[in-house]
Amino acid sequence: MAEDRRSSEPDQGYLRAIRARLEFLLSSGLRPETGTLLRRMRGAPLEELLAVRPDLTTSSESIANAATSEAFEPHPLDYHWTFCPETVDRVSATLMARAEPVVVVGAPTIADRLKERGKQFTFIDRNPLFRPDLTLDLVAEEAPQQRRLESSIPRTFFLDPPWYPDYVAAWLNFVALHCKPVQTIFMSLWPELTRPSAEAERKTVIDWLSSCGDIVIHPDALTYGVPTFERLTYEARQLAVPTPWRTGDLIELRCSEEFLPPRKMERSWTTWQRYVIGRRQLAFKLAVDRRPPEVEAVGFPSGHFHLQSVSRRDPIRREANLLTSNNIAARVAGLSYFLSAIELFYGQGLSMASLSHDQQNALVLMRDIGCIETAEHTEFMSWQHRD
Repeated sequence: MAEDRRSSEPDQGYLRAIRARLEFLLSSGLRPETGTLLRRMRGAPLEELLAVRPDLTTSSESIANAATSEAFEPHPLDYHWTFCPETVDRVSATLMARAEPVVVVGAPTIADRLKERGKQFTFIDRNPLFRPDLTLDLVAEEAPQQRRLESSIPRTFFLDPPWYPDYVAAWLNFVALHCKPVQTIFMSLWPELTRPSAEAERKTVIDWLSSCGDIVIHPDALTYGVPTFERLTYEARQLAVPTPWRTGDLIELRCSEEFLPPRKMERSWTTWQRYVIGRRQLAFKLAVDRRPPEVEAVGFPSGHFHLQSVSRRDPIRREANLLTSNNIAARVAGLSYFLSAIELFYGQGLSMASLSHDQQNALVLMRDIGCIETAEHTEFMSWQHRD
């Protein structure tokens, strides 16, 4: 879902908009303290707020965080910001009241609550760890199980896509092409100060939806917790982030016209090999590479492997071909040895001694930078997705 930005070249218009919002909030009587201000800053991240007003008092205030009891760490490639308890309560109550069939996409905590309350619904997600009814990668051109979503009854959808227009377009295309008829769509929408391009991107999405019916936007209706990978990025910069601070708008579309797919957004997609080992999630960017196994940091001082941003646009994230749920980014050589070592040692339970020298070396390198522990694990799973 959510994502902020990191850039070495600040956008002056963006900073002026943040400053204007901040001055408005302070003039209304709010304390000059980050924990109070961030939740009202329309998505502006902590580092940008401090760039405008470095004299603000920072706060690590912690209130009820994400509504989750997950047995694994969220991974940044899933854009997995989890709703806080009050948001789960409010959204699930809205969906429980719908008489028509409900489809939940990309919101596992909402699905868990509906299941607890006995609601009949369909849950779709690309990550099999969430145990969805349908495991579908909605950016893929083909969805092999999409025929199971055909219906003669109009349905209500709740979507929590990653906060970028290309993802939103892919998800709405899937609904328009394979899930009609559509009665109502509830969807998360990023606030206008999330990043420099956020306001224009918002308008694009709103224009898409407005062509299909009447829309209502509920500002700041959604509150998200701070996942482990985001907390670690702030810790790497010695910043105390209040939890939770991120809010999103809820857009409600009541379809009065045929729901047509939005304009397709062309972009290149990368395939990632995904693993869960115990609580840890690892992702390797797939490529043909038979060099001896090596690991190096990407754009950091020697020996420092932790990301300092959760932004998809971060150049370090683009260069890394290993990303983990505990915020490690690295560039590995000899990818085939890393993948085969993981599959044999964790997937098949072979001993370290039965692996080749290069496979053993790959596991040791991952252990040394903090990705894994070469010990018994509680769970192993592998899959692929595109990002």
